Amino acid sequence: TILLWVIRLGSYGALATPLIVHSQFIFPFVVPKTIAFWGIAEIIFAAWLFLISVNPKYRPRFTPVIGAVMIFLAVSFASAFFGINTIRSFWSTYERMGGVIGLIHLTLFFLVLVSTFRTFPEWKRFWTVSLGVAFLIALLFFLDRFGIAIFPVETYGGSTLGNSSFMGAYFLFHIFMGLWLLGASSFIEVRIFYGMFVAFLTAALWYAQALGAFFSISAGLFLIGVITLFFGGGLKRRGAAIALFFFACIVGIVIFFGT
Repeated sequence: TILLWVIRLGSYGALATPLIVHSQFIFPFVVPKTIAFWGIAEIIFAAWLFLISVNPKYRPRFTPVIGAVMIFLAVSFASAFFGINTIRSFWSTYERMGGVIGLIHLTLFFLVLVSTFRTFPEWKRFWTVSLGVAFLIALLFFLDRFGIAIFPVETYGGSTLGNSSFMGAYFLFHIFMGLWLLGASSFIEVRIFYGMFVAFLTAALWYAQALGAFFSISAGLFLIGVITLFFGGGLKRRGAAIALFFFACIVGIVIFFGT
């Protein structure tokens, strides 16, 4: 039970690492986040190794997704080894903190999650925490934009993520995750709760002028609407038709005023 709680709390803590900014680093938005995540991933992976040694229930079950992740990691190892600069490919740079070493920690984190988070309520809590962190990042973004000094360094319009492009990609994922949580909820109060989160992130995305992420969301929603229109039930089809109509109107307004 203690090991499982260490894993759960560590997993939630890893979701909060995007909030970390430290002005004493040369790259204050990248290095401290990565060091914190790597440390948490190693701690919960060690706890998970102890856990599966005493409780086989939490040992990983092979799935196509796990197989795909392992193949991707193996290919990354091969490309690093046979590439131009093996050391750089493996360790990356302080400016990016990626490389194979980063993929290893992400894979360890992934294995722990899929082995210990087994039920839908567990995953729902996990992604709700992640959505809450995204909400805090958006709130800090608006406070910074409206002149309330929050950060000790220049954020380049990206809140705790350093620039608007990184923040846009982060919000892009969470907006769709929020929509999934909204659709998976049965109570209207919970749906309103998730809907407010999605609307707030979308507003931050638009205000930050992260146009690539914003247009990606628009295209994704359009695709979901088209698929629902052709393959959904009666009520879902009517809802999709209405949504696509308003989507076309919004696009038309944006194009008209943009030109």
